[in-house]
Amino acid sequence: MTENEGIRGLIDYWKDFKMVGGEPHVHPDDREIMGKRAQTNASYSERSSAEAFFELPAHDQTCGFHLSLMPVPYMGNLESADIFLLMVNPSLGYADYGTNATQSFRAALSRNLKQEFAAGGEQCVALDPEYWWSSWFIYYERLLRRTVREYANAEKISYLQSLNTLSRRLAILELVPYYSANASQITKPFLKRLKSAQRAIKAGQELARKAEARDATVIVRWSDRWNLGSARGIISNTSPNGFRIGHEAILKRLLSKQ
Repeated sequence: MTENEGIRGLIDYWKDFKMVGGEPHVHPDDREIMGKRAQTNASYSERSSAEAFFELPAHDQTCGFHLSLMPVPYMGNLESADIFLLMVNPSLGYADYGTNATQSFRAALSRNLKQEFAAGGEQCVALDPEYWWSSWFIYYERLLRRTVREYANAEKISYLQSLNTLSRRLAILELVPYYSANASQITKPFLKRLKSAQRAIKAGQELARKAEARDATVIVRWSDRWNLGSARGIISNTSPNGFRIGHEAILKRLLSKQ
């Protein structure tokens, strides 16, 4: 694998993305396939705002992709993180339209996309307490709450200090960067045609090698879609026990590497 196919390649790939007002927010390489998808669902214009979203029939809220929202291929500092969550795509709820409409949060997403981090500001946006009201923080703080608490107890520090530590070491990769409430539409044939997903998979393969070398903790949810096979070191958290396996792996990493 060459340098432009892994993590660095994924970052460089998204440098070609630009937000254009009045148009679907899609990477240039994904326009053809995402355009075909949009033709079979509620149009982009019908999902262009929170008000428009609430006016949609329930079926149109939950099917298709919501391309008026800024795509999120990853969160966190991909080159310095040592804990990675490999997810499928940003899930969609009513709060996401409000979150994306907030200028400060959109600016944070833009900096994250470009991987522009000020000194001391390398926090993963999804765990940044500054955005405690965002849909991302609500989801990931709840998912990782047990881990944050147990690390705080072990280190005799506050919950906030523990949260800040994890937020600087965590990165999240989304297999598909576009918001949707229906992950079942993300099929293997669709993933093969979606260029951004193929870039994400290449980055996942690099992370698999890091995990095998014990240089990173990599937790995959819905691992069959990431097509990482039986990569050694990768942790597949697909059990019915919630996030227990992921929690144990992250806590072990936090306690063993300062």
